[in-house]
Amino acid sequence: SSGRCKLTDMQVKEIQNRYVRGSRVSGSTALAKEFNITHTQVLYIVKGLSRVQGSGLRENTSWV
Repeated sequence: SSGRCKLTDMQVKEIQNRYVRGSRVSGSTALAKEFNITHTQVLYIVKGLSRVQGSGLRENTSWV
């Protein structure tokens, strides 16, 4: 294991449902702290993208 935080499908859906751009409570920084991920990862989740190690970005259809 790489030691990275893994989110459940339920947590991903919660982030997508709760995210509000620019919000102090539900913005990317606040959600990142709550779920122990980076704010950039929150934005990838909201946009339906995932980070693929070594190959940049790809669409993650399992989150949609």
